[in-house]
Amino acid sequence: MKVKDLEPLKGFVPFEILGVSKDASVSEIKKAYRKLSRVMHPDKNPDDPKAVQNFIHITKAYTILTDDTARENFAKYGNPDGPGNFQVGIALPATLQDKE
Repeated sequence: MKVKDLEPLKGFVPFEILGVSKDASVSEIKKAYRKLSRVMHPDKNPDDPKAVQNFIHITKAYTILTDDTARENFAKYGNPDGPGNFQVGIALPATLQDKE
C-alpha cells in the first residue's frame, strides 16, 4: 500500500453523517437516524467489513444531536464533551534550566 492510496482523514460531522441540516429539529434527526439505522445495520450488511464502524458513527451522531448539552458543546468546541485540555511539555536538560 502506498501513501497516495490512503483515503484522507475526515472530521466527524454529525450533521453530514445523518444527512440533516444544522438547524434540523429533533424529530427530523430521529427520522434520519431511524432510516439510516435500518439500512446501515450490521445485520443487514454482513458482507461489509465497515458496517459496524458505520453504524457506530450513525449512533454517535444521533446521540450528539439529540442531547442538548452535547449538541451545544459540539457547536462551540467541535467536541460533545466540551473544551479539551491539551498541554505540551518539553523536557530540557538541567544545564539549560539554570537561570544563572
